[in-house]
Amino acid sequence: MKTRRPVFDLLVIIFVSLMMISVFAFMVLIPEAKQYRSLSGNVKKIEAEVSKLQLNYDHHYAHNTGLQKEYNSVLKAVDNTFDKEEFIVQYRKDFTDLRLEVEKEKREVGSAATWKILVHARFKSPKNFYSFMEKINHAEWIMTVKTPIRFERVGDEINATFGMKVYTLD
Repeated sequence: MKTRRPVFDLLVIIFVSLMMISVFAFMVLIPEAKQYRSLSGNVKKIEAEVSKLQLNYDHHYAHNTGLQKEYNSVLKAVDNTFDKEEFIVQYRKDFTDLRLEVEKEKREVGSAATWKILVHARFKSPKNFYSFMEKINHAEWIMTVKTPIRFERVGDEINATFGMKVYTLD
């Protein structure tokens, strides 16, 4: 009979231990696991949304970078301040005479500035004028040539008078 009592005590201890482990599992571990699964699901949703936003950002960033590379000269041209003397020095070689009259400087909203310029030019052939027009397309300023362009033949040369607008940021 002595052997039954320790076995019984051992069985009681094992049973009580199993009960305590079960209670611990149902009271603590299972609710924590449910909360973990719920949070894990939320994290996966957020990660999917972040991934989608990152792809969208990468697409727009690549597009913007491409545009900046493509229009880098335009971005630099907007930042350049117009200088009358520099313009004359730069484009004088196409003409026998080049004079500029800055008619009006107009301030726009913000920091944009527009110069209205009257150009008086004398050149030997229309080829010189077309060369000048082509160079304006690649100038260090953003410029537009306004119509009408008045041509007048004087001896062997041609006089041209036309308006231009130069756009810059201050």
